[in-house]
Amino acid sequence: MVTSGGKTLEWHGYNRESVEAIAQKDWAFVVLQELSTGPLEAPESMRQAALA
Repeated sequence: MVTSGGKTLEWHGYNRESVEAIAQKDWAFVVLQELSTGPLEAPESMRQAALA
């Protein structure tokens, strides 16, 4: 695992360490998980981050 918990999907997308770790290998799957309450508290924000 590259990042710690409690982060938003948007944070994962802009975190340099996360982005570099994804780019360094030929992964079969990459899972970026939204903060557990994110979809409930800010569904549009999560949606936008997922589309970015």
